[in-house]
This record gives sequence, structure tokens and C-alpha cells, in this order.
Amino acid sequence: MNELPVQKAQVLESFGPIPSKCTDINYHGVKDHLHFYIASYFIVGRIVEGKQEWNPKKIDFSWHISFSVPQHQIYIPKGFPKPIIQLDCVTLLPWVIDQPYE
Repeated sequence: MNELPVQKAQVLESFGPIPSKCTDINYHGVKDHLHFYIASYFIVGRIVEGKQEWNPKKIDFSWHISFSVPQHQIYIPKGFPKPIIQLDCVTLLPWVIDQPYE
């Protein structure tokens, strides 16, 4: 997450999370030479109205953010304030280190 493009990091930070402090990140393989990840963060808040997904096409079509009530409590840090919203960032990222992904 430290290699996230600046514009994407700024969008995540605008919701409160620090991109490098991801609670849960899952890798889902390669698509079009990019690596498919889902990173989950927890924020304090409620979904009052509007869409539960946001796709900032003006930044990049290869990612979107969704908001939901957490289904599992296992990844929520102990003592995290309520009400809790799960923010999922689905993104395609290039491989940036010199070693190939195996």
C-alpha cells in the first residue's frame, strides 16, 4: 500500500484511513498484467444515504471503493469506536519490486 499512486492515497486519506495501515488485504491474482487486491479499512460512521460504491473514474478506472456494515468482527481492532463502517478498496496495481511475483 505504500506504493499506491498519490491520487488514490489522497482519496483514501480523505475518508480517514492511512493507506499503509490496512486492517486486511487480500490478493486475487493477475488481470491484464496488473495485480488485483482488495484492501479493507474500518472507519467510524453511518451510511445515511447515497450509493454504497464509489468509482472515481476521473482518477483511474482500475479501482473502486465500497462501504458496508462489517459482516465479521475478527479484523476490527479491539476497542474500535462505533458505529463502524467497512471501507473496501478494490484495485489493480502494477508489480513494483525487482523480483518477479511467484
